[in-house]
Parts: sequence; C-alpha cells; structure tokens
Amino acid sequence: MDEVFGEENFRNEIIWCYGIGGRNREGCFSNRHQVILFYCKDLSNQKFNILVDKDIIGVGGIGKIYKDWWRIKSIADKSGYLQRDDERILYTTQKPEELLERIIKASSDEGMLVADFFVGSGTTAKVAHDLDRKFIACDIGINAIQTTRDRLIKAGAEFDVLKVKDGLKLFRNPAQTTARLFGLIDGFKTSEELELGNFWDGGIVNDKGSYEPVKFIGIDKNLTKKLLDVILEEIYRLEDTETGISKVKLIYAYKDLDIDQSYVNKEIKKSGKTNIEVGLISLDDLLEEKRDMLFTPDNADIEMKKQGKQYKVKIRKYFSPYLKTKIDEYNAKRVKDGQRKLKKKGEEKDKVKISNTGLELIEAIQFDTTLKKSGVWTSNLELEDKAGVKEKIKGTYLSDTNKFKIKIRNIAGDEIIISSKDL
Repeated sequence: MDEVFGEENFRNEIIWCYGIGGRNREGCFSNRHQVILFYCKDLSNQKFNILVDKDIIGVGGIGKIYKDWWRIKSIADKSGYLQRDDERILYTTQKPEELLERIIKASSDEGMLVADFFVGSGTTAKVAHDLDRKFIACDIGINAIQTTRDRLIKAGAEFDVLKVKDGLKLFRNPAQTTARLFGLIDGFKTSEELELGNFWDGGIVNDKGSYEPVKFIGIDKNLTKKLLDVILEEIYRLEDTETGISKVKLIYAYKDLDIDQSYVNKEIKKSGKTNIEVGLISLDDLLEEKRDMLFTPDNADIEMKKQGKQYKVKIRKYFSPYLKTKIDEYNAKRVKDGQRKLKKKGEEKDKVKISNTGLELIEAIQFDTTLKKSGVWTSNLELEDKAGVKEKIKGTYLSDTNKFKIKIRNIAGDEIIISSKDL
C-alpha cells in the first residue's frame, strides 16, 4: 500500500471488531477483528466526511465526550457490523453492507466514483449504487464477477461487464513467468551460460554461434524514457568490450506511448557512443504463435449417464498444469533443502502427490441448469459442492436435466466452465 499510494499518504489503521464473546480455536486465540488501512491519494485534496449520530455523540465537556465514547464502543460491540441474514450469500470473504456504507459515506459524496479492485462478493459496488455513487468493480475470479453481477442486477443497478485482456496472463509470480517466457524463445541462453553479467537476462544465439544480448524490461514494469537511458548506458559499455556484439534486443511487455524504434535510434545516434544496433520488440511479437503455449488450461474428464429420470454426472479425472508445476517445484525444493527424509525406496517422506482422479485439486463445483439466453449464470444450489477441510468434493451429481453448464474452480482460484453438449 505504501508503494501504491506513498508512505506520506497513509492516514490511519482502523480495527474492525465484530461481535462479542466467541471461543478460541484449538491452539489459537479467537479471530475477532480485521484491519483496514486508510490511505488517501493526495493529502492536499482529501475527501473526508465526518459521520455524526446525534443520538450518540455528546456535545458537553471532556467528561461528556469520555462517557459517550464508551457508549459508542458498547453499541459497536453489540452490532459489530455483523452480517445480516437477508444479505448473506455464502461468499467466504463477504463484508457487511453496514461496514462498507460507513467507509463510502466517509470518503465520498453522491455522484463520485468508488472502485474496488478485488471486489469478491460485490458488497462495495452494491453499497456504492445504493448510496448514489458510481462504481468500478474488478476481480480475476469468474465466481466473484458473477456473484457481483447478480447482486447488482437484484439491486436495480445499470452497468456493463467488460472482460479486460491487457498484457500477459501471469503465473502467480513474475519471476516464474519470466523463466517460462525465456524457455519459449528459440536459441535463448541465460546470462550465466554466456557470461554476460547480472544486468543482462541472457542472449539469443544464432546458427553461426554469435548472439544478441537480451534485456527484458519485466512483466511488472513499464519501459519509460528514464529507464531506457539507464539501459542505453549499459549498452554503451558493450562497445568497449571485445565480444564483437553488434546487436542487442530490448524486450518489453509495456512501454510509454512515445517510445518506439525510431525514438531508440534517435537517442543512440544523439549520444554517438555506440554502433551497436538496438532492437525494440514487444513480448507478444517475439513469442508470436508460441504465446498460447505459455498456459495450458485446466481440463476435466466428465461422464454423463442416464439414471432413471435423472442424469448422473461424474468427474472422472481433473488436471491442472499450473498446480502440477507448483507441486513439483514444492517437492523439489523440500528435497533440495534437506527438509525431508528419504524412504528406503528413494521416495520422499510426506511428498505432496496428486491422486489418479485429481479431485483434491478442486475447491468447488457449480451447475447452471437454466442456461438463460442472457448468458447470466444461475447456480443450482442443490448441486453446489464445496470441498471441506482436508476433504475432496463428492465428484458425482444427479441432475434433473442433461442440458447444463458445470463450473469447476481449483484450489488456486482458477475456473473452467464445461457445457453438457460437449460431454
């Protein structure tokens, strides 16, 4: 948050306590609060509305204020911004509308824009609409988007749903993604293999054995003029070496609009420090058709059979390439670090394994048996299935119809939707 907004724009740490009493869990104290970090974008232009309940706040002297503080506390403890039954939608991270109402009222006026970039159950967007604010709600999870959409429709809000495809789909961290990207580039070798030094990410070796040093700006970075100046200084140093390097490639995922190949050429010519040709190329152009090889989607083997008047739907097997990669990396690291003892047959004790069915990789199953023309997902609550702690989903379901869509969400939150017509 400090990096996004700046340390100087931190305003307060707010503790949201909910309910009273509660029993401690085994081996742990009760979890009775969450933390809200309060930042502003610009201290000189901050919006903050003081919320006053005249029935609670006193206007007397110090003693009166002290007494009323305790009255406020007791009321907060009693209600604690708890979830009302009429707003519960069984979404794990759902927050009470009363809590978001207080935050939005304090930080905005009617007609202003409220944004939630991890919207989850959609409480922020729904409450913003109720309070006559505009809203932007974002999430990477299909389930979150559909849940939010359904709440907004029920609340009578007018909105558009936009699927944004910007840049690259990532693994769970940029370093892992970068390593996979380089593995798809023909002729790529690491900087260690080419003895290029830490600044360079590696090089692209051609048929004659020579190579072009490669600098990747980074998936989570933007190529700016200032950054380009730093990179060019490193390229000028190559001119003084005896490597015979005549070309360098700069790869970017994102860049400022006013930076292009002609701008790079102009800057190099203006400096007069090198004859090395610097090629600027986007990651998409470099990978071309290989970009689809980066991420193989999850897949499921599903069987459907008639059983009396119903249809038996069985998930025979489920597989997630991403989760398989993560599990393999985890197992390899534990063995490398010497944190696991070997069995007699050479297998690691307690090694994380994927079963033949892979059902333990699935977090939840949902069915849409309405198939509305609008495309709005309507979950059949009777067929919903969510894995419990250290348990698998059931994997077998009875549907009254053979026309449906089934949504499978894995334990990393990634989802696939399969239509019965494809079974």
